[in-house]
This record gives sequence, C-alpha cells and structure tokens, in this order.
Amino acid sequence: MRTKSIFVAAALALGAVTAHGDEWVSLGGTDTGFAVDVRAGSLRLTNRYDGEPIALALFQVRDPRGTVTYERKYVTLRDCAKGSGELVTIGADDDSRVDHTNKFTAGGESAGSYVADMLCKAARDEIDQRRSTEKSA
Repeated sequence: MRTKSIFVAAALALGAVTAHGDEWVSLGGTDTGFAVDVRAGSLRLTNRYDGEPIALALFQVRDPRGTVTYERKYVTLRDCAKGSGELVTIGADDDSRVDHTNKFTAGGESAGSYVADMLCKAARDEIDQRRSTEKSA
C-alpha cells in the first residue's frame, strides 16, 4: 500500500505519471464499501482563510449505492510536520465551509490517515522540488 501512496503523491503533484491531469487515480476502497479517487494534478499548496499553509486536493467518493460526490480535502503543513492532526473536508467548489473533519496519525490504518499521509507526502515532494528548482536557477 505504501508503494501506491508514492505513485499517488507523484500523480497529485505532477499531474501525470501514468495518469493525465484530467484523470482520477484510485486510492482504493474502504471496508464499508466506499471507493475514493483523487484527481491527478489537483494538489495545491495554498493558505487557508486564516493564513495557515495547507496541502489541498480534489477527491471523488463513491458510496456503496453508487452515488458519487466531489470534495476537497486538506491538511495543514503544521499537522504534516507533527505527524498527526485533522484531515478537513470542504466542498468541491470555492466554498471553504467545513463539511467534516477526521483525526489522523501518520502511518495510521484509518482511511483518513491514509489520505492525510498521501497529501503530506505530495506536499513534501512539491516543496522539495520547488527548493531544488530555486537553487538551480
């Protein structure tokens, strides 16, 4: 599963590994029948409404009945550095209203922890790539 998270993190940040920027990359399913995909290339390092730096991406969730919803999820870079915190779900559009939150711990077994780990890894990779580019410029 960890190898998959490396692929997903790369697809998020780069927009294409074997996925194109308009494709969805499967994160797998849950034991309750939900399937979760992330949009390739959707990673954004930005700031929350209060200025807190976050890693955010677009997700597609299919429930056991087949209903599909779209939502954005984010973690703060501070929580990534701590290795625990909250995975926050907001609407798919520009609305920043919080739909719900999940506690996460790095390396944890919950679906929320897996998604948060993947966002944190993608954010670290993106930050490292930006630093590398700045040094070589």
